[in-house]
Amino acid sequence: NTTEAGIVFNSDDAFDHTPPKEFPAKLTVWLFHRFTHFNGALDKGCILLPVELIDKNGEALKQCILQYADHWSLSDAFKNWISEACIFYNTLVDRIVSGYPKDKIEEIEAKLGFKDQLAVAGELYQSWLFEGPDDILNEFPFNKTDLNIELVSNLESYRNLKVRILNGAHTSMVPVAYLLGERLVKDAMKNTQVANFIHQVLMSEVLETLDFPQDYKEQFANDVVNRFKNPALEHQLISIALNSTSKFVTRLLPSLKDYLKIKGSLPANITFALSALIRFYEGSFNNDKIDLNDTTSVLEYFSNTWEQFRENDIDLNTLTTRLLGNSHIWQEDLNQITGLTNMVYNNLSNIEKYGFEEAFTMIN
Repeated sequence: NTTEAGIVFNSDDAFDHTPPKEFPAKLTVWLFHRFTHFNGALDKGCILLPVELIDKNGEALKQCILQYADHWSLSDAFKNWISEACIFYNTLVDRIVSGYPKDKIEEIEAKLGFKDQLAVAGELYQSWLFEGPDDILNEFPFNKTDLNIELVSNLESYRNLKVRILNGAHTSMVPVAYLLGERLVKDAMKNTQVANFIHQVLMSEVLETLDFPQDYKEQFANDVVNRFKNPALEHQLISIALNSTSKFVTRLLPSLKDYLKIKGSLPANITFALSALIRFYEGSFNNDKIDLNDTTSVLEYFSNTWEQFRENDIDLNTLTTRLLGNSHIWQEDLNQITGLTNMVYNNLSNIEKYGFEEAFTMIN
């Protein structure tokens, strides 16, 4: 899982790089070697199951690979093999995975009887949906297991529900809870302020944008909140913060826009989450460094803009306008969203004047 930022084309990647930087480039090289080794045999194609939370992730990965094939002048025969011999499924995965269980690994390895450096901790709940032909059952007969894996005709509605509620809640939580001093999801959910904030984000804002029966989407949202409270998951907020800007674009920005369209006003809590994210991406808070993990150009733009503000080279209004206006980061100029620039500016101004916790209480 390369996150929402992972399925991208990068013209700087070359076929002879060892390896290329981007995941689709690596995969293109690998597939070309397979194609060459088997002399283009159509029965030697692959089934590909990407898990990134972007719309039509299978189709996006396929197009990226074909773009690299064109960029590197690979043969038409190879491109035809990709289209005819390989199957790219659109998928939707739902499971909270907190990472390597470093605090429990000795106990786990004692039970296993061997060292496992690839151990990973995840919640018991798991769901994986595939959209594509039922041929997959010949290679991957998940229908004969008790795993919660399902082949569906259309993923779109399932994706919206999951991404906007579960992933949207995660992405809104991270900068707010972190700047309030929390470091783990389960601890953040014990913080009354954070728990109330997530409740407002979901129940008062995100659910308003989803076309599902009210009881169904409320049940899903309540289940998500209970999953966040799982005491066994040591889920670091800073881990979820990976590529938070692209995550905001896919997970929260659609809800913000739809809410504005439906209600005629901006969702106060999602907008504050964006404001907190902008402050979070300064890279330090209360003299403590924040270990941000995002593309270099994104981090440098935030850092340089905040540095200009701290050195009084620009004012807060200019900072807000510049950061919201970077279409490389947000895929569009967010200043064009009615009222957003002013609202984010007011939130950032309150954070600067009164401190984060006080500004947080002034949301509604």
